[in-house]
Amino acid sequence: MGLRCTVVATPSQALALLRTQLPAGVLLWIDQATLDIGMTLLDALTDHGEHIPSLLVTDTQDFQQRLQMVQRGADRLLLPSISPQHALEIIQESLHTTGAAHKVLILDDDSQVLELLQAVLSPWGFQLTTLADPTQLLPTLEAVRPRLLVLDVEMPQINRLEICRVLRADDRWRQLPILILTVHEDIPTQQQAFQVGVDDFISKPVMAADLANRILNRLQRVQAQESS
Repeated sequence: MGLRCTVVATPSQALALLRTQLPAGVLLWIDQATLDIGMTLLDALTDHGEHIPSLLVTDTQDFQQRLQMVQRGADRLLLPSISPQHALEIIQESLHTTGAAHKVLILDDDSQVLELLQAVLSPWGFQLTTLADPTQLLPTLEAVRPRLLVLDVEMPQINRLEICRVLRADDRWRQLPILILTVHEDIPTQQQAFQVGVDDFISKPVMAADLANRILNRLQRVQAQESS
């Protein structure tokens, strides 16, 4: 499968290794005895800024503990009964759904917002294309062929929801995931957006980890649908 693996016996050893080399992904066993040091390791992985796929094998069924694992960056929580073959398949899938594997197009008529979004998403490895002119969206989509579109709904010169209508009416872009940045969180606005084909909302001000994880989660769902 082309994977180069380094095996250590404890989370403490993994934490020490992390100080000298940055892995492409981590498969970590956490039980009650290693819970605290495992959480510290997850924090250390997150502190690097770049998203590192983290898969945890754990026997805990405590919801709060599992929630903490996810909040600290765990991508998947696996049962100890998982077979080695299945674990390898999940590792390979996770490595293929990092940001580096996907092109993302960001449309916003505010150049400062574009610079900010590029700055917060670049460390996650996405192949980013930014666009300030909505009238150039279709030729840019054709040229870039992105896997996902991030759209700011606050552009004054064009109806942003109509952009979604146009894309959903085009066979080339009917399935393109669309994430909207907005300061509007009222239910009628969200319902209207979902009706025209928006996939997800991200509230302003944008938090880097939240935006990156929303993008990755959406891309993982698309990839799972394509492979099913």
